[in-house]
Amino acid sequence: MSTATETFRSGDAKRFQRWERIRHEHRVFLLRKPVDVEVWFDDGLWKVRCDALGISGYAEDYQEALETFESDFGDCWDCIATEDDDQLGADALALKRGLLDIVDTAESPE
Repeated sequence: MSTATETFRSGDAKRFQRWERIRHEHRVFLLRKPVDVEVWFDDGLWKVRCDALGISGYAEDYQEALETFESDFGDCWDCIATEDDDQLGADALALKRGLLDIVDTAESPE
């Protein structure tokens, strides 16, 4: 069990983090404006959520929960933000606009 998990008990208050970049696989998404991300431990799971985008992730391990969130973010970018508008429903189109609004660049680390 990670030491971070030991500092939280189920039902502890949510912690807000302000992220300026999101890493996923071979890319780093640099954000135009930081996003608020909630991180908390509840009922045996680490949970990570960005209400502004409706993206979340969870896992038993803190790092895995962060990676799940980052993976979902990257998948949303690949499958929604780059898709033609006429191929998207209303919810996906709103997510696309949110992603395009906050992501400045998606670059590969050198």
